[in-house]
Amino acid sequence: MKTSIKLMLAIACVIMLFGCSKSNDDPVTTSKQLKSDETRSYTGKYNFGWYCDVFCDGVWIDYLEGSGYGQAVDHYTDGKWQWEICSFKGTGTNLAGETFMFSEQDKFMAKTLPIVQTCHTNLKGDKGTLYNISFVFTFDQDWNMTSWKVKNATCTGNSAY
Repeated sequence: MKTSIKLMLAIACVIMLFGCSKSNDDPVTTSKQLKSDETRSYTGKYNFGWYCDVFCDGVWIDYLEGSGYGQAVDHYTDGKWQWEICSFKGTGTNLAGETFMFSEQDKFMAKTLPIVQTCHTNLKGDKGTLYNISFVFTFDQDWNMTSWKVKNATCTGNSAY
């Protein structure tokens, strides 16, 4: 049974942005060491905790939490940050005890303001529940979120809620 999500698969699903701990140098900090004419890419690895409220057709139906890992590549042109591509994977459970595999792919573009993030999240449960969602976020130069929009979302399967 397919249900369209008019959601808020809460921004928390992309909480990796806010709850990550990197295992190497922060590319943003590293960028200060770049020469103005330097073009380079940097890779960072992340460990994180995540949580996610799920709303389908405006009704809360589930809550999930877990942990995972990820990798990001940041690219600089002429010493200025241009974009980042992230890939995250992890596991978690919902309130009914179903175990979920989590994957997410994000892309940040910062060539001009606002900074734009596109995000696709997939949560697949071991009892057949599946949540898919695509977001677009915008941020100002200080990384304050200025808008977010659900581009596409679906709820399917056997959630106990």
